[in-house]
Amino acid sequence: MTEQQRCVLSRALADDCDFCEPTEREIADLAAYVAGTITADEFEQRAEWRMVGASY
Repeated sequence: MTEQQRCVLSRALADDCDFCEPTEREIADLAAYVAGTITADEFEQRAEWRMVGASY
């Protein structure tokens, strides 16, 4: 992950989590999305799976 990608990830976590504590899996998925290893659709699908307790 580039320095710019790390900065984007850090800002996204700070902006999104003023009231929550993200899980390790949420952070990993966000990092994968920022790094470009998963698409926006995959990121959203993984979030939906977490909401219903499914594994991937």
